[in-house]
Amino acid sequence: MKFLVVESGAIIKGARLESFGAERFVTVQEVLAEIRDEAARARLATLPYELETKEPSEQAMSAVRRFAKITGDLAVLSEVDLRVLALTWMLELECKGTIAHLRTTLPVRGPPAPRTAAPMTKRGEAAVDGEECGEDAAAEDAVAGG
Repeated sequence: MKFLVVESGAIIKGARLESFGAERFVTVQEVLAEIRDEAARARLATLPYELETKEPSEQAMSAVRRFAKITGDLAVLSEVDLRVLALTWMLELECKGTIAHLRTTLPVRGPPAPRTAAPMTKRGEAAVDGEECGEDAAAEDAVAGG
């Protein structure tokens, strides 16, 4: 992968982004401004890779805003979120030479699938994803952050 676009959450959480194998790590200046915690700033200062800043183009910003409006996400995305997405869009265009493979409209949905009853466990509860009673769901919750 040529580029990995970095957002503030990855830096704050100390994610090991170099493991993704990107050639270049890129973000927008506003992401760096969001890093206020002393420990996160220290991680930012000692990253094992160079973190470049780039500005998304107006074309990219327009495309991302338009699609976020279509999906209903515009109201919940911050300006920084939009700029990170636009940078990703811009770099995709730069790398591929086209954005024809990116969605510009919502997919057409067919009729909903018929509902089927979930299998019941020994305790009379519906099993999740076919899990049987007695499996440790707490471990899954811990992994999922729940």
